[in-house]
Amino acid sequence: MRRVSYIVILLITYSSLHQTITAQDSGCYPVWQVREATNSFGGTLFATSPRTTQACLDAGAANPSCLGVDIPSDTLDCYIHTDPVKFALKNYHPGAAVICNQYELISRCGLPPCPDTSTNMTNCTTTFQMANSTHSLGATVYPNVTTLQDCQALCQTMMTAQPPCLGLDWNTVEGSCWLHTDSTQYATKLNGEGIDQYTPVVTCSPANQQTNNISTGCPSQWTIIQGTGSLGGSPVVGVTTLADCQTVCNYNTTCLGFDFNSQGTPQKCFLQTRSTYTDYTYQSTSLVQYRLVRRCM
Repeated sequence: MRRVSYIVILLITYSSLHQTITAQDSGCYPVWQVREATNSFGGTLFATSPRTTQACLDAGAANPSCLGVDIPSDTLDCYIHTDPVKFALKNYHPGAAVICNQYELISRCGLPPCPDTSTNMTNCTTTFQMANSTHSLGATVYPNVTTLQDCQALCQTMMTAQPPCLGLDWNTVEGSCWLHTDSTQYATKLNGEGIDQYTPVVTCSPANQQTNNISTGCPSQWTIIQGTGSLGGSPVVGVTTLADCQTVCNYNTTCLGFDFNSQGTPQKCFLQTRSTYTDYTYQSTSLVQYRLVRRCM
């Protein structure tokens, strides 16, 4: 599967024939979309010194006609693309002896800021998706919890714990509550008569929200699912905060959601662009999935 990621170069220096402009001086920084093992036809070889990926990105940013650059991994040559027809012809070569990565220039002046959804998401509700006659191994029983409502409330309370509650099994025959915190075992579903499984889903929206899917001057809206990720996410290189991950997804019109790993060093952001990404979920205690409900432009 082709991997696509984004790299945000925050503090770089790029030069033209007559002047040097830094991101700090101009208030701008280029944003590149990275396509691994990909190149296009018609690039012009540009001699950089030193011969590094950063130097090639600097040269591309300084060229007003640049659409993107190709950088072979063995030589670190720099091929600058200015022809949109040829640049659109992509050659994907996974497993080749020499890998060439392509950097497409998405924006010369960064991404516009997105409202801080973390502080404005004041209306949050938790619901539970039920799977009939389903359970998983590895759960912990709570004998003092004797109603489904109390079992769900306990799981909701433990969703912010470490490890978090990923879901629960409710034994309808015994009236017993079993909570799951092991992502590996919870990912394996088994049939079980008299046992129903409930997975928590958190939906947050700002106060005074509008009902249209694309709004202006207001926070974006997300459905948040703890302990969940989807296969095929595109890593966003250089984005290490939740706010920046939300910004990139919000302003990338192909992004439908993202997975955020807050436990790694650095933290990682994975964009989801396939319409079927919710069909390929898996459980992981280190991930939180944010599904875009309303885009803020």
